[in-house]
Amino acid sequence: TAIWEAFRLLDLPRGSEVLFPTYHCGLELDVLAKAGLRPVFYGVTDSLGIDIDDLESRITASTQAVYVIHYFGFPHDLPSLRALCDRRGLRLIEDGAQAFASTMPRGGDAPRAVGTFGDVGIFSLHKSLPVPDGGALVLNDLDLPPPRLTRRPGWFETLQHAKLILARDLYKVGAIRGVLRWLLLGVLSPCVRRAKELLRGSPERDGRSQSPGSGGAQAGTPRDAEWVFPDEWKGVGISPLARFLLDRLDHGRVAERRRAAYKRLLEASRNWRKIVPVLPRLPEGVCPCYFPVFAGADARPFIDYCRGRRVRVDPYWPDTHPLVPTDDFPQTLELKRRIAVLPVHHELTAKEVAALISVIDAWERLEDDTDERREQAEAMAL
Repeated sequence: TAIWEAFRLLDLPRGSEVLFPTYHCGLELDVLAKAGLRPVFYGVTDSLGIDIDDLESRITASTQAVYVIHYFGFPHDLPSLRALCDRRGLRLIEDGAQAFASTMPRGGDAPRAVGTFGDVGIFSLHKSLPVPDGGALVLNDLDLPPPRLTRRPGWFETLQHAKLILARDLYKVGAIRGVLRWLLLGVLSPCVRRAKELLRGSPERDGRSQSPGSGGAQAGTPRDAEWVFPDEWKGVGISPLARFLLDRLDHGRVAERRRAAYKRLLEASRNWRKIVPVLPRLPEGVCPCYFPVFAGADARPFIDYCRGRRVRVDPYWPDTHPLVPTDDFPQTLELKRRIAVLPVHHELTAKEVAALISVIDAWERLEDDTDERREQAEAMAL
């Protein structure tokens, strides 16, 4: 919703080009397409950086903006990007969905927050904070009008969404799967829906509940994929519950503890050979969202191994939006296959970080044992 509002407020001419990275979630690209804009793609490096010269070479007379994503909380070279956009008369859109509380040092001056270099900055609060929903739109161009919010989610809607998140996460780590999913999805969901119908006095037509994405997907787009941006999400603000929690969280503590967990994993990674950090340095001011690693040619076996031991490790952006020309950017698919993300959230205890490291160490030994057995078998065959 924040991305939609950003494009609406910038009022770019319909059909104009926006330089857009090939490595992304897909939802943000869906918003761009539904705003009537045309993406012109640029690639990223293996370290998730941007080649400024390559980026500039893709600018045409139709280009109106540059869209950058600060992967996993690590900002790009924002002064150079800002200078490029100013020189070529382009809007700069910072997607800091994963970069909440990240800053950039400025020598002797106070650090500058990520999201304040672009004409607009966008954040996804629930990726870094324990809130059920919420985005943030930072307007750095003071000539832009304020966002136009049409409604805020009600308490029933918010609690139902939080319940779904809880059920999903508990299921992924294998916690009493059957009972919890039955209680949360099979019992509470119908009760909440029925209570909402009674309060509103208007049962949903045909006895079917309408999912948030069921009415907004355009013809020809997948209705069950994460990149579908429905019309119902336009103009929706943060819920009262998320706003209440947001104002009472210690954001400095969040950044400090996330950095500590990231440093601990970096230290442990010196002993890993098969699992390689994507971002092996933690610059000053970065508030990491995850600890991304290259887990071989295909991260899925490593992810399944960790989840089988009740450790939450995820793939990241495994799906690809249909608009992306993957034949022109094969590296994008490779990144999606190879990258897994380890947790570094601020509620991790030292014991839990140690347990995560021990599982990865066991995976490394398992791979070594497999290689050793293979070598022995080959030697015996000879």
